[in-house]
Amino acid sequence: MRASADISSGARDTAITFFTRLSVMAASLGIQSALAWFLGPAGRGSYAVCILFAMFLGVVFTFSVDRAGQYLIASGRAKVVDGTLVTLTAGLAGSVLGVAVGYVLIQSGAEFFTKATTLSFRLSLVLVPLNVMSESLILLLMGTRQFAWMSRIAVARVITHLGATLLLVWGLDLGVNGALVALMVGNVVSIVVGLGFLRFRYGLAPRRLRRRDFAALLSFGVRYWMANLGSQMNFRIGTVVLAWFVTTPEIGIFAAAASLVSRVLLIPDAIEGALLPRVASDPEGRPELVAQVARLSLIACGVVLTVLVVVSRPLVAILFSRDFLPAVPLIWMIAVGMLVHAGSKVLGAYFMGINRPSVCSWSVVLAVLANFGALMVLLPAIGLPGAAWAMGIGYLVRTTVLVLSFRAATRQTYRETWLPRRADIALLKNLARSGKWMKRGA
Repeated sequence: MRASADISSGARDTAITFFTRLSVMAASLGIQSALAWFLGPAGRGSYAVCILFAMFLGVVFTFSVDRAGQYLIASGRAKVVDGTLVTLTAGLAGSVLGVAVGYVLIQSGAEFFTKATTLSFRLSLVLVPLNVMSESLILLLMGTRQFAWMSRIAVARVITHLGATLLLVWGLDLGVNGALVALMVGNVVSIVVGLGFLRFRYGLAPRRLRRRDFAALLSFGVRYWMANLGSQMNFRIGTVVLAWFVTTPEIGIFAAAASLVSRVLLIPDAIEGALLPRVASDPEGRPELVAQVARLSLIACGVVLTVLVVVSRPLVAILFSRDFLPAVPLIWMIAVGMLVHAGSKVLGAYFMGINRPSVCSWSVVLAVLANFGALMVLLPAIGLPGAAWAMGIGYLVRTTVLVLSFRAATRQTYRETWLPRRADIALLKNLARSGKWMKRGA
């Protein structure tokens, strides 16, 4: 009876997360479309490097405390209020350090910082603590299984971001700087709503924090840090390298292609969000459930990517304008690697849930090295397509490490893990019923 109830609640949580990310994806596509139409390839490229800079500083200097806080709360190793406060405190401390380092780097005169104005790069520094706080609150709510409120906050953030983008970039013609401020506004809304809910639901208020909570937070965070940094860099390392060697419009075209294909990750991300609390709360880590959702993720992402490839040319012309049509072949190339990545991504939830985040770190470190090595060979030889193929090579390496590690940890055969079965159909039906339940507003 308990297992049946857990499967039902798991399907419902997955459905909530999935439809949330679907809504977020729709709104974020609107944002990407607005940026492409109103900024053009050059402006889109400048925006991409500024966002990349802010992301890099936040991930490097916060040591993945957001993921660590999620794990501590989901596993019951920390109370909700304690886990939230230490996560946000550590995240803000790391953000301040990141902003200080970033300010110095902007003055360096490096080629990377010629791809946007100095004012734009300085504005991006404001995004560092806002990004960290906003993302931390989303993950913490998922750790407490407050998926409905996570949904509200995520949707409020992206809709506010879209509205602010239209006002500042289109209405007031503020260009790249307006786009950056629009993202700040979205983050501020999510932070205010998230903190308000946690205060109302759990009595979140300042209190004396314990060293052992910080120690547990950093212990997990440091071990997952390379995985978090690497996963971000493996997706964006092409943009980083391009920022040193190609023009700003080419950066914008590549960033648009990668951003569009990456939307398929809403499927494994939704599954992972509902899966992690269940893995973390079970001594065995529920490997059979992890394998099942990995199979479903691979199938679902394969269908979505196939449709995306087929309609990519008219889709790019409508969403981004005909100036971005050179992105179409890149989309086809990136889709191959993205399928491999999407199928194995949920395996990371298993290793985080059993307190072995170092496996995720190693898989991503090797993937980044493979991606970077391929970039150095392929980019000079074939240009932008080389960056697309290099991304796929990185994803293939990451997938290989995760699949082999899952096999070694669980002793499941590859057939047991990846061969579809009737129970998978039952889970899909359960998920569909949960989706109908959501639409009825029950």
